[in-house]
Amino acid sequence: MNIYGSLVNGGRFAAAVWASPEKDGLFASTMNTVMKETHTSPPPEGSPGPFSLSDESMLRNYFVNTGFKDVAIERMNVTFDFGSSEAYASFVHETAGPLQEMLSNESPERRQKILKAVSESARKFADNTGTVKFSNDAICIIGNK
Repeated sequence: MNIYGSLVNGGRFAAAVWASPEKDGLFASTMNTVMKETHTSPPPEGSPGPFSLSDESMLRNYFVNTGFKDVAIERMNVTFDFGSSEAYASFVHETAGPLQEMLSNESPERRQKILKAVSESARKFADNTGTVKFSNDAICIIGNK
């Protein structure tokens, strides 16, 4: 669907996307663990994914080239706290599309073993209470039709 075309004149569209994966070692560690466990190669450069719109100038150009005017970008840090590495592994399993795709051909038993490996890799990001933090910048963008 063409979002720009569906807006009324003067309408606004806003989006939030993740900034670069380098800002978040936890997610990179998670994906590396899953790729290792599933014997999956990294996706080709430019493939859709959680960080595919992380280049601010490219994102702005998408909006401007589509026809949006008065495009504005703001960054904000977003942090999620998980009570344990197991809670984090469960969250990414339920919400991370690329991870779900990588696990889709695995048996339920194998998926559980992979999620256990994710949980174990997330422990190195836990504080002394066991809380795991996922933190990254979100790029918030808005444009007017």
